[in-house]
Amino acid sequence: METASRAMAASRFVALRRADVAVVASLARLDLDSETCVSSNPPAEALENPASFVQQVVADGVEVYLPLAGIVDPAKESVRLEKQAAKLEKEIGGLAGRLSSPKFGEKAPEEVVRKSEKELAELRERLAAVAARLEQMKALADA
Repeated sequence: METASRAMAASRFVALRRADVAVVASLARLDLDSETCVSSNPPAEALENPASFVQQVVADGVEVYLPLAGIVDPAKESVRLEKQAAKLEKEIGGLAGRLSSPKFGEKAPEEVVRKSEKELAELRERLAAVAARLEQMKALADA
């Protein structure tokens, strides 16, 4: 009985993986009949020129590498990312200034201070992600 349950679970897992491939192919505008490559290793092109690919983890142990060529305009994306980074830097500056103010720390409830600190950390993480993506776009534009 347990073997049958495992077999059924395995077939659902395989069906889910195939569904994941179909979704990713659709998002990347790939033709499943001609462009799908399933491998346990990243594509050689992605290792040689990582800035030309986006790597996404779609499930535990499953990574997808999508080529950026023809999907993204590096110059336009760089401009958008620079604007986003400037906005985040402004938000970070304001929040960091508020948190460093002795009056804010004295008067604000502890819960508000903790919430502001958490928000600041999240903003910094978002800025780091935007900066990494910006570097990737600039490298792709130079390629």
